[in-house]
Amino acid sequence: MEWGSESAAVRRHRVGGERRDGPGATPQPEREAPAQDSLADSCGGGARTRKRSGAGSALSEAPAALGLALYLLALRTLVQLSLQQLVLRGAPGHRGEFDAGQARDYLEHITAIGPRTTGSPENEILTVHYLLEQIKLIEVQSSSLHKISVDVQRPTGSFSIDFLGGFTSYYDNITNVVVKLEPRDGAQHAVLANCHFDSVANSPGPENPWLVQAYVSAAKHPFASVVAQEVFQSGIIPSDTDFRIYRDFGNIPGIDLAFIENGYIYHTKYDTADRILTDSIQRAGDNILAVLKYLATSDMLATSSKYRHGNMVFFDVFGLFVIAYPSRVGSIINYMVVMAVVLYLGKKFLQPKHKTANYTKDFFCGLGITLISWFTSLVTVLIIAVFISLIGQSLSWYNHFYVSVCLYGTAAVAKIIFIHTLAKRFYFVINFIYLAKSTKKTMLTLTLVCSVTLLLVCSGAFFPYSSNPASPKPKRVFLQHVTRTFHDLDGNIVKRDSGIWINGFDYTGMSHITSHIPEINDTIRAHCEESAPLCGFPWYLPVHFLIRKNWYLPAAEVSPRDPAHFRLVSKERTPWDSVKLTFEATGPSHMSFYVRTHKGSTLSQWSLGNGTPVTSKGGDYFVFYSHGLQASAWQFWIEVQVLEEQPEGMVTVAIAAHYLSGEDKRSSQLDALRDKFPDWTFPSAWVCTYDLFVF
Repeated sequence: MEWGSESAAVRRHRVGGERRDGPGATPQPEREAPAQDSLADSCGGGARTRKRSGAGSALSEAPAALGLALYLLALRTLVQLSLQQLVLRGAPGHRGEFDAGQARDYLEHITAIGPRTTGSPENEILTVHYLLEQIKLIEVQSSSLHKISVDVQRPTGSFSIDFLGGFTSYYDNITNVVVKLEPRDGAQHAVLANCHFDSVANSPGPENPWLVQAYVSAAKHPFASVVAQEVFQSGIIPSDTDFRIYRDFGNIPGIDLAFIENGYIYHTKYDTADRILTDSIQRAGDNILAVLKYLATSDMLATSSKYRHGNMVFFDVFGLFVIAYPSRVGSIINYMVVMAVVLYLGKKFLQPKHKTANYTKDFFCGLGITLISWFTSLVTVLIIAVFISLIGQSLSWYNHFYVSVCLYGTAAVAKIIFIHTLAKRFYFVINFIYLAKSTKKTMLTLTLVCSVTLLLVCSGAFFPYSSNPASPKPKRVFLQHVTRTFHDLDGNIVKRDSGIWINGFDYTGMSHITSHIPEINDTIRAHCEESAPLCGFPWYLPVHFLIRKNWYLPAAEVSPRDPAHFRLVSKERTPWDSVKLTFEATGPSHMSFYVRTHKGSTLSQWSLGNGTPVTSKGGDYFVFYSHGLQASAWQFWIEVQVLEEQPEGMVTVAIAAHYLSGEDKRSSQLDALRDKFPDWTFPSAWVCTYDLFVF
């Protein structure tokens, strides 16, 4: 790092450049450069003997900092202008256009019903009844040119997906409401608009060129980015949408549209209708209606399968319009850029050796320094993060976004500037970045901000959670009051216990809870049942690989009024020398079934999904079951190929019954514990039973 406005190395560099301006130039005396010049000698070589543009026009740090601040402000303004295109100021649309006020009325009526889990009367009866009433009113007001028909479906089916490490879903007698709008004389082709009206427990709340082109052409207020799609499909974010089922199992192309703001409150009690702006509803409705009209009247609808192949590159410009082109065009552009760079570098490298020696060294040194700066900045940030984690102050940024900027952002930038400062006198490739003659004050400022923020974080000044209604940042916690029963190969009960199983869905675990509820501490950490699938706990979804810490607080047994029943219907040996086990289960609307094969056995087939068993992460099998009202008993079979018989049996199975609605959902001990949680938490609580068997 340089500590003066102009180091001896820079002056030597400038003098070296002046020597090349003419044969009559007179050498000027210079002082010896400091010892750090050896770095430039070894990496930059004769770089100091070449003239470098901008060396004599550097600014002081204040104007350079002001210029950078104005640049960042301009970027922020552009982003804000782009986001503003999502909202609409003014009156709702005219007749025949989308009316956000009416849509909000529907939304508020449905959410006022409360949590609407699949299989609950709130979802299957109250919500469906309200929807049918509103559809009838719409039918009365509709044009005589079209007819509306309603079909209430209750399908049964099964599928396997690789989401959350992989699992199989089985649904039985689930209620769907299908509304068909078509011309009086009928139609041959259709466009589907789909959404779901159920909710999670305790919460009220594309790759097709033709479709992309339709959105580009028809959407009134386009907002799109292929980057968001790539991130979502990469699996970095453990989430998914309903469209996946149409794409993977129906072979149907489509477009996903969703509200993405306020992700902190997703699937919590704060996920309410009033948090969705009416302006945003208007914009979304305008886009959906316009795209639906475009698709329904498109000549391509009849032969849409011809246009479904290939990917698109697309992005909007400040929410005003969307630019889209085939990915092959993007590839051609990328190849052209790469070729131009290769040709340019090749031309430089193929020049006579005495002309390219310095250039080659500078190029590779510049590349090396860039990589070193990135790597060291990443290591610095990781060291700070690990240190903060070790002292128990993780997630300080969760409720204070500026903390992440002031702590990690300043550390990363300071390390990059530090590395580049050491090398900038020979690193000409990004010389234009350094508008300032010196980085001394910048480094001191960044280091000071990072150090002060680190001290404040270490002192606990930034609490990670908030119950502020304007901007809640809740801590999500799952509480399951469970009674577990373990049977051996002979059907005898070998273990039975009851407790409240606690999962904190973030990195801090229970560290902030213990001061409010002292009984929840590391002395009651849950221990994995090594011989049981998924450690012998009633996982609602197979997210065990994401959650490393959970707790098991001893509690009284639960006795649901509608207990679950699980039995082996038959056990038979097949002609191909495998064992077929047929089971029957009855219980609440949501159950989870787990399978673990023993040594010498494999699960070859089952009656679920497409017939091929799909393992979850870790090697066990996970089946998520849900049913609507008046569903019959769930019967299914698994087929086990026994290669080598073991005295402990061939397979272990378990079933967990989750009571997510009704009176069975609650217990006095569960309610008492939930009431102890502070208001900045969102404890989602329910009763469940877990039964394990060996065959």
